[in-house]
Amino acid sequence: MRSKFKLLSLFLLSIYFISCKTSPEIVESKPDYIELEQKKFYAFNEKLSQPLIQKIRKIQTTSTSFKGNFVMKIRSGKNLSESNVLKGNINFQKATGKVKIQLMEPFFGMIVSTIEADKNSIFIKSAGQAPHKQTMGDIQMIDPASGKTITIPFPVIYYSISLNFLDEFKQGTSFFSPTENRVLVKTPEEDIYQYVFSDTGLEALEYKANKKNVKAISRVTQKDKDNLHPPKEIGTRVTELDKGVDIGIIDIKYTKIIRE
Repeated sequence: MRSKFKLLSLFLLSIYFISCKTSPEIVESKPDYIELEQKKFYAFNEKLSQPLIQKIRKIQTTSTSFKGNFVMKIRSGKNLSESNVLKGNINFQKATGKVKIQLMEPFFGMIVSTIEADKNSIFIKSAGQAPHKQTMGDIQMIDPASGKTITIPFPVIYYSISLNFLDEFKQGTSFFSPTENRVLVKTPEEDIYQYVFSDTGLEALEYKANKKNVKAISRVTQKDKDNLHPPKEIGTRVTELDKGVDIGIIDIKYTKIIRE
C-alpha cells in the first residue's frame, strides 16, 4: 500500500528536508522537459538497439560505490515562492544495489529521516512516524499547504543514483532510439520514462503519468570535474500535467564525495 507523507518526505525522495532559508551555494535551475521527436525506436532484442545497449552497459560498469554529503534547495508553493534548504548524507553500495540517505538536523547534526532502498523495496523512517516499507514504485504524499496528493516516481531517483538501468529496461516495455541515445520505457500502468544518455553517463531522466497528473524530469546541471558519477549538481522539476504548473523544483549539490 502506498504511503502518504508530508511534503517534507517528498523531497527526501529526490534526496531530503529541513527549513534553513538561504543557500548561496546552490544555483537555481529549471530543467527543460525532453522534446518528443518521431524518431525510429527499436525493441530491446533488435540488432539496431545493441550499440546503445552496449553504451549503457559500459556506463553501468563505470559506476562505483560512493558516499558523501549533499545540499538541496527546494522551491515549492504558489509560483514556487517557498524556498527551503536541507543537508544530508548518502551512501550507495554497488555490490548490493542499496542506497541509504540520511537527513540531518542543521544545527545539532541529529538524524531526522532515513531512507533505504534497493531495486525491489523502499524503507523510510522519519522522526515521530512509524517506519514504512513498500515495494519499489511511486510514493504518494500530501502537500500540507494545498492538501493535494503528489505522486513521486521513486524509481527515477533510485536508478539515477545506482545507474542500474538494464535490469529495468529488460523488465518493462522498452524502446531504443540509437540516433538520440534515448530509451523510452512504458510500464503496465501506462507511465512513461525517458532516459537520455551521453557517452559517459545519464544526462536526463523524465517521467510522465497521465493518470496521476504529474510529470517530472531530472537533469545533470553540472558534471563532476573528472566526469565521474555522481555529477556535481542535479536539477529536478515536478509539474502538474493538466495545468502545466510547476509544483516543485529541487536543486541538489553533492559535496565531499568519496568513491570506492
